[in-house]
Amino acid sequence: AYNEESCIESVVDAWIIEGKRLFSDDFRLVVVNDGSKDRTGAILDQIASREKLLIPVHQTNGGHGVALMTAYRKALDLSPAYVFHTDSDDQFLPKDFQMLWERRDQSKFILAYRKKRSDAFHRLVITRILNLFLFLSFGCWIKDSNVPYRLIEAQYLRQLLEALPENIFAPNIFLSVLAAKHGQN
Repeated sequence: AYNEESCIESVVDAWIIEGKRLFSDDFRLVVVNDGSKDRTGAILDQIASREKLLIPVHQTNGGHGVALMTAYRKALDLSPAYVFHTDSDDQFLPKDFQMLWERRDQSKFILAYRKKRSDAFHRLVITRILNLFLFLSFGCWIKDSNVPYRLIEAQYLRQLLEALPENIFAPNIFLSVLAAKHGQN
């Protein structure tokens, strides 16, 4: 989460409601506050004081990739069976998680994809160029390699993270490529 004070409370609350609906109290929600300059961190702490399923992690701003790696590592420290990743900007519906969850036996690494993206035109172009680059470089076609909506078996995620350099740029893209090369997405 970075400067998400306008939506962070509703996003966290929505995910907690959906998590409880599906798993009772057998889940944790880790949110990395990546050095927000607004009230995002304070709001997360306020929610955590009343909701023990939320684990806020505060760090200096390191960018999306660093925040993501922090989140993956913190989640794995909790010894889960699965790790799910979504961004905090309210672009995805918590109720759609069940579609991934129902497919968890089909792959160790399940990527969603955005049928309709509400991103700026230049981001759509970058994604298409990235798809072509990944295909030409690694021989795998991935619809949305950087999608922030993915379910990963925890042991498999550990394996993948060990294969990545420590400070890798855009880790989700490389995790997706590794999984595709293993036939897992």
